[in-house]
Amino acid sequence: MSDNLPDRVRVSDAEREEAVELLREAAGEGRLTLAEFEDRSAEAYRLKTRAELRGLVEDLPEGPSSTDRRSPGKRRVSVGRALIPFYFFGGLSTAGWIGYSLQQGEPAPFYPVFGIVLGLLFSVAYWFGSGRSGDSDA
Repeated sequence: MSDNLPDRVRVSDAEREEAVELLREAAGEGRLTLAEFEDRSAEAYRLKTRAELRGLVEDLPEGPSSTDRRSPGKRRVSVGRALIPFYFFGGLSTAGWIGYSLQQGEPAPFYPVFGIVLGLLFSVAYWFGSGRSGDSDA
């Protein structure tokens, strides 16, 4: 939720989803009980203004009033999402190796290791680079 808009502005679906994600993280950390999470999540979808939504999560460390909170565009991606290049390059290389080996009638040297290493390097760079403060929201 961007802090440059007045509190009386109506909240968007994206802002509601962001608040529910903050609640989900707090519940996962044990800061909220399951009942509190369910109540607050349902309330997040009923609220109309940014001020009301801010009040819903302001007692949480990752809430909008926290000074060390990353903006939504600067959140680190999940490990699963960061591994997409690994799966792509590794899978493509392995599929090519299997096809080539079948065509030759015998196993070829295992060259997909290069694609797997390349994919892993891209994945690590993507994951570590996704949480930098210099990233833009665009």
